[in-house]
Amino acid sequence: MSNSATQSPFKVIIVGGGLAGSLLANGLARHNVNFEVYERQEKNSKREGYQIRLGEATFIGMRACLDQDQIDSISKHFGKSASSQAPILYDKHFRKIFEPGRDPNYTRSSPISRVILQDALREPLNTMGRMHYQKKFTDFKICPGVHRDVVEVNFDDGTSDICDILLAADGNNSQINNLCGLNNIEELSSFRSFLTRCDLPLSVCRQLSPDPSSPIATLHDGKTLYFQVYMPGDMTARLGNSDAENEEELASCMLGVGFFVDRMTTTRSFESLSQAEKWDAVDHLFWDWSLKHRDIIGVFRGQEMYYGAPRVSSRPSMNWRKSVTSADDKRLGNPHIWLIGDSMHSMFPSRGMGGNQAMRDTADALPLLVRLAETVKTTEGLKEADISQACDKYEEAVIPRAFEWVKRSGGKNPMVSAL
Repeated sequence: MSNSATQSPFKVIIVGGGLAGSLLANGLARHNVNFEVYERQEKNSKREGYQIRLGEATFIGMRACLDQDQIDSISKHFGKSASSQAPILYDKHFRKIFEPGRDPNYTRSSPISRVILQDALREPLNTMGRMHYQKKFTDFKICPGVHRDVVEVNFDDGTSDICDILLAADGNNSQINNLCGLNNIEELSSFRSFLTRCDLPLSVCRQLSPDPSSPIATLHDGKTLYFQVYMPGDMTARLGNSDAENEEELASCMLGVGFFVDRMTTTRSFESLSQAEKWDAVDHLFWDWSLKHRDIIGVFRGQEMYYGAPRVSSRPSMNWRKSVTSADDKRLGNPHIWLIGDSMHSMFPSRGMGGNQAMRDTADALPLLVRLAETVKTTEGLKEADISQACDKYEEAVIPRAFEWVKRSGGKNPMVSAL
């Protein structure tokens, strides 16, 4: 008789309903693996207009987790003509110094709105009733089961749930990372960055950039600037047509700024400044950069900033779980706890690979989770050794791949340009 007769069926809990968590959940649903997703934000919480550039790493994850109709539906929202346009590196005088897109080894990518992608991945989960919002994770504990341990996951509203695998998709501020003993993510306190966005007419986009379909990047003297225009559908093609009827059509634009704290000359901390004072401080920070750079900053003036210190990760050893295991705390190094994306390998955005590598992780995790779910139904049932072996295989695939991109994205140095 199968062990499943005396212990509940295999179940996965995903903490974090972002891109990677939602993508993996779709894959679990396709394979009829029992799961629930818990997301701390409200259902309609969005940061409108922010973009992500999707490369082959993401498509590997999508092909593993989604059916072709879902992939085709998402692909319709790519900035089509921008698909081959890599960021162009300029110096502070706005002189072009490097076009990585001309390198045949450059990783190609296509831009898409994060909100559009997130909604596409969450919609099936919402329909299934498997995505639970406003559920803030607080803690977990390992509990003995009939034939294997289980994980009790607790939330701040007093509720809890039980699973076999707790999958942390809770980002670079991951509580689960700390609770399971990895502790490999730190805040870079010497550096600050912010993102902001606005909608601009095509006529303005044309004035700001020689080629609005290619993002602009500049790194100089402890300061960074990144500007991108997202033009879905055939908007990029219409950019070359200056007919009056096209000129006022709006494109979504994003600005990213970074700087070492000691470059800011304000007497008060940047955090304590009003919004107007923050923009004054940014103007002063870039006072000796080109007029083109300052014009780009100027069109965003007054917009809300999403501001903070970057969080970066260090590569763990392949046996980190054994090194932290403790008889006094079964959470430490426990193979029932898996980490995905930024919850393990947070990196700088210089190559746009954080989200891509997170979604690539899903292709490594999914077949292992499906196999565990199938093992439960066998005569022998699922054993602790099966879970431990699957966890090892997952990290053997993820750690070398993802942390190579952490290194290529700058490691702990925000000024390393790995475009």
